[in-house]
Amino acid sequence: MKKVHLFFVNVFMLTVVSLTIQFVSINFNVYITNKIGAEGIGLFHLILSLYTMAVTFSASGISLTVTRLVSEHLAVHKDTSVSFILKRCFIYSAFFGIIAFLVLFFKCEFLGLKVLNDERTVMPLKILSFSLPFVAFSSVLNGYFTAVRKVSKSALSQLFALIIKIFVTVYLLNTKSINVLFAGIVTSEMCEFLILCVLYLFEKKKFSVVKKNKVTEKMLKIALPVAFSTYLRTGLNSFKQIIIPKGLVKSGQLYKKALSDYGVINGMVFPIITFPMNILYSCSNMLVPELSECLARGNTLQIRRIVKKALKTTVLFSVPVFIFCLVFHESIASLIYKNNDAGKFLLILCPIILTMYIDAVADGVLKGLNQQLYSMKYNILDSALSVILLLFLLPRYGLYGYIAVIYASEIFNTTLSLMRLKKVVFD
Repeated sequence: MKKVHLFFVNVFMLTVVSLTIQFVSINFNVYITNKIGAEGIGLFHLILSLYTMAVTFSASGISLTVTRLVSEHLAVHKDTSVSFILKRCFIYSAFFGIIAFLVLFFKCEFLGLKVLNDERTVMPLKILSFSLPFVAFSSVLNGYFTAVRKVSKSALSQLFALIIKIFVTVYLLNTKSINVLFAGIVTSEMCEFLILCVLYLFEKKKFSVVKKNKVTEKMLKIALPVAFSTYLRTGLNSFKQIIIPKGLVKSGQLYKKALSDYGVINGMVFPIITFPMNILYSCSNMLVPELSECLARGNTLQIRRIVKKALKTTVLFSVPVFIFCLVFHESIASLIYKNNDAGKFLLILCPIILTMYIDAVADGVLKGLNQQLYSMKYNILDSALSVILLLFLLPRYGLYGYIAVIYASEIFNTTLSLMRLKKVVFD
């Protein structure tokens, strides 16, 4: 009962903090939109699509690896030190984080001019490169706090980092330069890492030391397959985001209009749709260590109970959210963004809530059951399918071709995840 109580306390705290972060982020996004406009938001997300690839490389699957290693170790050796695991993981993160920084810093001009085809993206990419080592180190500590069921600490660090980013951005945005947004991101990542370090230092206790042999080997066996799979998936996703404005231009739109529509969907509509998902992400993240322990102990019945309850709760949660967005799409968009196009696209896209939310939880369950490679494989197939469909549909059907691809992608990914879940848990 104590363990169940701890699980729900962590979920509640993480949910509250995550919703607060998302609420603050949406309001901050509104402020930014009013400052730089829909086209500026489109450019912002275009740059982030490439930065996401750099972040993926710098982290290289280490967060999930730390969660798995620490959870499995503590399931067998309670009240023992895991610092030896974290030391190996920090060395791994330093290697990938520094390489990611060097590549983005020295190749920003090539990436901005040749890949993104916009000279305005060069300086933001150079600025963002400084955040990558900190992203890598933070991934280790976030994985640790998830494993020991203290995710509220990592969530609070994100909240404080977000507040710092907002203060930095608002203070400097009077310069009217989009570079300020990215300086805020770098400051935020640095502060998050420092806060996590302080929290970890308070966390350390005098445990007995039971070192586990072949830690490095096991770390690499988990991290590298996840990393390479994530590289491929994120690379495809980044390529997908980059070709969307280009495809819209080929359909007959002007570049500014294409960037503006892209900004409305990705920078306005999706934050609304994904806002309630923070509750599910809280549960999904906490399911990883729970299911990892059950798997290590061979407790199949408990795994089935957890999975059934998780899926049922997700369905019961997603249906009211979908209905609310369907009925009040105009009011929501008008209240938040005062943008008619945002309301129109929210109406068109809100049905994907039903599949998107289920997929988010299914993905977390698969990771907890050591099925992360299958989850990654499905995500890669999904991204590859999306790229092919975008290349075919965007020049012909424009924005509605993009919307059709979003639906196809979500349905395809969710179907594969549920089929794998059925085979692993219930067959």
